[in-house]
Amino acid sequence: MATRSVTVLTVHGRRQTVKVDPNMTILQILETVCRKYSFAQDEYDLLHHNKALDLSTMFRFSGLPNNAQLEMAKAKRARTEDADVTVQLQLEDGSRTANGTFRPAQTLLEVLEALCAERATAEAHPVLVYMRCEVYWEQLGTTTLKSLGLTRGRAVLRLLQRRPEEPKTQANVSAPLPVVPAVSVPVPVRPPTSVPSNEPVPQEPAPPPTVPQPEPDVPPAPPEPIVTQPVAVARPLEPAKPRPEARIVVLGERDALLYHASTAERDQADVADSFFELTVPEMMQLYKQLQERVKALEDAPLLTGELRELERNQQLLSNMSRYRQAVIRVQFPDRHVLQGVFQVYESVGHVVEFVRAYLAEPTQSFSLYTTPPKVVLQPSATLLDAGCFPQVLLHFSPDDEGPGASPGCLLRPALLDRLSNATGAAVVAARVKRALPDGGPVDAGTHPAVSFPSGDDAHASGGSAVEPRAGTSAGPANRIPNRNFRQSPSTASPSTSEREAKILKFLKK
Repeated sequence: MATRSVTVLTVHGRRQTVKVDPNMTILQILETVCRKYSFAQDEYDLLHHNKALDLSTMFRFSGLPNNAQLEMAKAKRARTEDADVTVQLQLEDGSRTANGTFRPAQTLLEVLEALCAERATAEAHPVLVYMRCEVYWEQLGTTTLKSLGLTRGRAVLRLLQRRPEEPKTQANVSAPLPVVPAVSVPVPVRPPTSVPSNEPVPQEPAPPPTVPQPEPDVPPAPPEPIVTQPVAVARPLEPAKPRPEARIVVLGERDALLYHASTAERDQADVADSFFELTVPEMMQLYKQLQERVKALEDAPLLTGELRELERNQQLLSNMSRYRQAVIRVQFPDRHVLQGVFQVYESVGHVVEFVRAYLAEPTQSFSLYTTPPKVVLQPSATLLDAGCFPQVLLHFSPDDEGPGASPGCLLRPALLDRLSNATGAAVVAARVKRALPDGGPVDAGTHPAVSFPSGDDAHASGGSAVEPRAGTSAGPANRIPNRNFRQSPSTASPSTSEREAKILKFLKK
């Protein structure tokens, strides 16, 4: 790996070159220069193109190129280490420890001893991972939170158990994957069918007698080559398990259902590592697709704000003609999912009241958000404006969650005895969705392909555009005008005016 470096212009006009590694923080670069010239590091900042850098950021995430030119400048306010850092450890099984408050000058060994004392031994081989920086047992006593860039705020450190000499493997956040070791067996060698008469026949021990089995008349197979090295026998892929039977337990109004996200998870078959390696034809195909996408974006006509808003309204009308109701799912921190059916004209506040009816503490303050990226929904926003139509997965976030709060069950305990499963929730969602232009309801038995994304695979479902129906004729409102043509409001087509009137009439409800 090539060495990287940055050049820092000091306050007295000298230039200092500092060698950096990807896990080095900007604060460590500043400390290196300050120790060289005996400066007070708490009184200076580092600038890049007249922009102050975040000193807690690692070099790999700072966006700085190699041989970047940095400049020291007087800080507007001297930095102090009075702020505390809230740290939480995440174990290999996905569980998390209680929160702990530490000073930036404290070492990672003190953090480990305070939050998980049973793992703070050399025999346990603990490894703390922050970002991509791995700190092993030998460095825990000398590595501080400040050296990792943690001078304030909150942070989650992953706690693993492995030796430094072991090969680095992917760390599993949710649950460790089962490791199936390859079984090495020698390849049996068949003796040749015939031996020339002029060569001596080697004497080998006779194999144990076997009972002859009748075999069909097939030509004899050629002798296999002699292989001295053992080969790994790959485990055959297991057939996919059938989908579990639907279990539906309606809790109340809006076809409310409650299930656990683990019921939507399926066992994945193990594949070889070569499956994820791209070949030359695949790389050429991806490059060609990327070129076509760039060309399509470059050749796209320039649209005014009015035309873009008109296309958005047309897409909205197309969705409204296909679906009359919205299926909303709210996932809680303990991975329980609450599903309900809402009308198109309702708002996020109706969803909030729906969720509040099933909480153990109805007066609890909370918010709903979508991810990624995290966008907190306002109760006054409509489902259409929030992108919750026709389906979405929201996340529940308590507003009064303190540093010492433990993630427990927020729902009423009686509801945990009336759980459905993900298959049943998909069946109910398919029944309430209108996927046909004529308004006929969708039957889950006749249309099994219509399903709602569930569990952790539903993060990208919110606000997704619905493909236009097949067989729809392209009218004047569906055509994109010429790039040199500017549509005048006085020359609007009758179909366009009729569509806009429908939109305004619907939004005024």
